[in-house]
Amino acid sequence: MAAAPLSRPTAPPAFAPPAPVVATSAGTFKGSLFGRKGWCLVDCLSGAWVMIDTFPFEIGSADAVDLKIEDLLADHCTLKETRDQGLCLVKSSAQAGVIVNGGEAGEVTTLAPNSDYTIKLGARCFALRGGRGMEAWHRHIDPALWCMLEGNTPGAPVRADELQGYVVQRVRNPENVLVAPKGLAPGVGFLFGHFCEALEHLRAEQQSAATDEVAATSVSMAAPGGPQLICPVCWLPFEKGDVMHIAQHETLRGDPQLGVDAALRFHANRFDDNGHALDAMGLPCPDLACPHCRRKLPPGFLDVPHHIFSIVGAPSAGKSYYMSVLARMLPRALYTHFNIVFRDADPTGNAKLNVMKNRLFTGATPEQVYLDKTNLEGEMYEEMIRQGRRVKLPRPFIFSLGVEHDQSRSCALVLYDNAGEHFEPGIDEANSPGAQHIAAASAVFFLFDPTVNLEFRRKLLGHPDPQLCETKGMDQQDTILAEMEVRIKRLLHLDRRSKIHTPLAMLIGKYDVWMNLLPKDALVYPIHDGLLDMELVKANSQCIRNLLLEICPEMVANAEILSDNVMYFPVSAFGHTPLRMAGGLIAPDPLQLRPQFVEVPFIWALAQTIPGLIPTHVK
Repeated sequence: MAAAPLSRPTAPPAFAPPAPVVATSAGTFKGSLFGRKGWCLVDCLSGAWVMIDTFPFEIGSADAVDLKIEDLLADHCTLKETRDQGLCLVKSSAQAGVIVNGGEAGEVTTLAPNSDYTIKLGARCFALRGGRGMEAWHRHIDPALWCMLEGNTPGAPVRADELQGYVVQRVRNPENVLVAPKGLAPGVGFLFGHFCEALEHLRAEQQSAATDEVAATSVSMAAPGGPQLICPVCWLPFEKGDVMHIAQHETLRGDPQLGVDAALRFHANRFDDNGHALDAMGLPCPDLACPHCRRKLPPGFLDVPHHIFSIVGAPSAGKSYYMSVLARMLPRALYTHFNIVFRDADPTGNAKLNVMKNRLFTGATPEQVYLDKTNLEGEMYEEMIRQGRRVKLPRPFIFSLGVEHDQSRSCALVLYDNAGEHFEPGIDEANSPGAQHIAAASAVFFLFDPTVNLEFRRKLLGHPDPQLCETKGMDQQDTILAEMEVRIKRLLHLDRRSKIHTPLAMLIGKYDVWMNLLPKDALVYPIHDGLLDMELVKANSQCIRNLLLEICPEMVANAEILSDNVMYFPVSAFGHTPLRMAGGLIAPDPLQLRPQFVEVPFIWALAQTIPGLIPTHVK
């Protein structure tokens, strides 16, 4: 198949340096397109194009196709010429997703010459047209300027990298709005969500290409700006050089993505003697913002590495109580045993967790210490724009860790308290991506609630804990763990047979309820003499694993098919049997709070994630 290789536009978009977006099979195009009859396919964000004048023309990810696009099926679809010199777009199977003019294409779609079509293949947005004078047509398409269609009329063109904020500020529910690059026929465009997906994909490819180019130049040279950073709010990666600054002057308000009341975010080109960016009015701007969601980054974000620790569990498993107790116990244990200072890195952002912790440990009655569960997209969530969609994401709790008198080992820890419903199968991940931090996590914690599990409840008949007397719904904990596996591997582009190397701590909660199912003194606190005793950690883990294999082996199976670094821990946030209050709610007695083992899983995860931070003992 003789196809013209994709060519670069004469003036690439200002926001996107030239980088190959798709590859074609071997072939050379010579001469002008003027006067020739054929079909032209243009990548609407990069401006790359290919002339098609020989059929059939095959598109897919296989090496032998005419147009190779990595994230498609091997033989995704084929363009075939018809007798009237139109085209038929033929999908190879029902799984071959092809969006034509905003709608899913059928098995065979007829395309007429002299008409503009928008086609979404994988994560890319293309325009297609057939006829004569295709050079003039494709040169009229400006990938740097896009319009929102109002009816069939294009609105004012804006830069492609500013279109997201422009649309979201004008439309409450922008998902079904049509947008188009400048130059397409009126009324033809892409769904806004498809544009946002394509833009993020192009940015990721450009970042990857830039890193590869630097590595090829010198293996000893780091990429400009250092390694990629992960935003603790939206979890999207960016380079250090892409960070935005937050204007300080009171007149510099109105951000295209955050709204008219927000301080302007900008890329700095002027700095004072202290290295602070200067805004347009000359004021120093110490505050930084993510270039994707534009939320303020925590103080010192660029100074130390950040590690995401994700806590997952079924609804009402006790995650809020566990995190509130952990926020009190972990700083004490780290300083007492290891001289590690654990403190707030973002007191404003951590306010909700601190309120829960203080309520739990300063109240005098169960009514005063009762904590509401984390509701799906409730007050623990923040609304923002992520990849062109208005979504709610969990607020990060950010803490700093540093060895006393040795700040070279400082780092930051980012924790999340997710509503358990976010991990239930069927939740729309695109519009509700609140659980995607698990794919960027340095460690994952799954909080298992034995009082919900039917087999555990049978083993614990007669126990006075009121949680065992409640009528429980369906136990979906094994399903949620399996769903977590699917999501992590999909987000990381891993084969289902592969395992992640991320530490996975299986927290078997409410230890005070089920401790009598183990032999007396079977578990030993594994921290002593300033060391984390890994042999005791492993012995405790094996003891709990054996119990789970006897009662609910599916939890062990689902955990160990996900990660090759799994450890099992007992935890009890209360350390005693809670009380039933008036109205049927259950809460701990603050005078009897005796948390057990709650800090151990996190200290183990820190030892796994940050070598050298936690002194360990291994035989």
